[in-house]
Amino acid sequence: MHPQQPLGPRQGVYTLSTLILYKSIYTLSIPNFKIMPSKKPIIAVRTTNNIIEKFNIICQEEHRSMSNYAEKLIIDAIKSHESKHGEIKLDDMQQC
Repeated sequence: MHPQQPLGPRQGVYTLSTLILYKSIYTLSIPNFKIMPSKKPIIAVRTTNNIIEKFNIICQEEHRSMSNYAEKLIIDAIKSHESKHGEIKLDDMQQC
């Protein structure tokens, strides 16, 4: 792609899960590295490369994986919301 061409609708946009996959492949290439499988549900986020790269830097500074730090941010957001509006009752919500 020529640098002066504008980006198309899908160019320059990756999902957070794509970057986590690339990072996981790199991590798994380290000799004797073991990873515990997870049965947790997956949330995919579509965003720009700039946001992903900046988020990755923050995660490195916090010594957390991108997935772990994203989960922490979600937990913090839930706690903040519940402190203002009360506990979210899951049985009141429609299950998808």
